[in-house]
Amino acid sequence: MKWKIVALSVTAVAIVAPLLIRFIEPKELKEARENAASFKESLLDSFHSAEAISIVEHPWIYDFTDDEGRLPDSFPQFEYLRVSLTVDQADRLIELLDEMPPDPKQMFSLCAFEPHHTIEITRDTGDKSFVRVCFRCRDTEWEEGSGTAPEPFQDVFRAFIEPLGFQASRDWRELANQQAQQGGDGDA
Repeated sequence: MKWKIVALSVTAVAIVAPLLIRFIEPKELKEARENAASFKESLLDSFHSAEAISIVEHPWIYDFTDDEGRLPDSFPQFEYLRVSLTVDQADRLIELLDEMPPDPKQMFSLCAFEPHHTIEITRDTGDKSFVRVCFRCRDTEWEEGSGTAPEPFQDVFRAFIEPLGFQASRDWRELANQQAQQGGDGDA
């Protein structure tokens, strides 16, 4: 009898605890959920109104540090790969992001932000907006977006771009040095 009471008690706690946590969630968690939902909404709105959407794989300044770790004053600007999305591809990306739960990020990286992938959003006015993605530290920056990218964003975006020929992880420094020596024409 004692074990039945314990088992029922454990079951009750397992069922009720998530509900209680949801209703009395800390203010910070509620704000994080709202920030993730806001980012998702803003990005979807921007995609819906875009004249064109391109995905670009490129070097970043940290790829050009010297042997002593010093950053250059400037670095070569070139692209490894650029794909301008077709209407069907853009619609598929919008669909994937729309289905993505707006779960907030649970952990943030302390590593340097080194985005090697950018979503370039071109408006009918010719103005551009850039969503920069670093798969190494799992951070995303977008000057025009409100909130913080949801936790699943990186995985959804990665699954979308890899079939297009992009790679989330490479030896970026070696690749950048090879491209710079070849004149930086891209298509590495």
